[in-house]
Amino acid sequence: LIVLYNFSFWRAGKASFFLINRHYRHVADLSLIVWFTILQCKLCCSLIGATFTYNYMSTFPTTLAGNDTSELEAPIVPTAFVLLVGYIFATMYEGIFDSIIDGLIQAYLMDSEMFVGAQRFSTDRLKSFMDYYNESLGNA
Repeated sequence: LIVLYNFSFWRAGKASFFLINRHYRHVADLSLIVWFTILQCKLCCSLIGATFTYNYMSTFPTTLAGNDTSELEAPIVPTAFVLLVGYIFATMYEGIFDSIIDGLIQAYLMDSEMFVGAQRFSTDRLKSFMDYYNESLGNA
């Protein structure tokens, strides 16, 4: 809204709030789907790193630093550490995607309210997905 209408920050924020408020059900449902998808990505990234760590500690006699892995009572402690650190880094990285998707949802809602027919900027593929999504919820 700031770019389209040259609104001030506060005026654009107010207009964006009411845009999301008018479509709160769609935004909430899509945000839940996005949250679940991003959670799966976070867990997948951190579990891949933890799996490699556990397999390495269980298989090879020395670490990359030259320490003896037989001194470890269980490779689960380094694996848990890698899992935790991997989840933290994945959370920071996936936050970017969450912001991008929220912006795309808001841009689609603005486009659907402001323009009709051939004037719309959203692609046919996005429109068909949103129409399918609305029909599946019974909101058509």
